[in-house]
Amino acid sequence: VKEKVDIKKLDVGITKLKKGNKGSIILGCESESEMEKLRDTV
Repeated sequence: VKEKVDIKKLDVGITKLKKGNKGSIILGCESESEMEKLRDTV
């Protein structure tokens, strides 16, 4: 299931954004807590 996540509306500092294989997107967050927040959103 692919969901669109509006990164600009999230209050998470994203440092890296690159495309992985099979259409996945790899995000790099600034801290561990922001990564948890992003996981809860997705």
